[in-house]
Amino acid sequence: MGLSLDFRSPQNRERQRLEALVGCMQTFVGHELPNALVGLQGIAQLLLAQGDCNEESRPAPACD
Repeated sequence: MGLSLDFRSPQNRERQRLEALVGCMQTFVGHELPNALVGLQGIAQLLLAQGDCNEESRPAPACD
């Protein structure tokens, strides 16, 4: 059984917890969110190809 003492200030501990949280959020936004969006894009393309979209649901024209 090891004893560990944390001599960091409360502000430093909080900053490190927030940095860890930001790291998790960056991982989600950078990897997991795009993975979910690929599936949604596929479903939208299938609906569009099958003609199951009304005029309001059609994609907007691309802006160049």
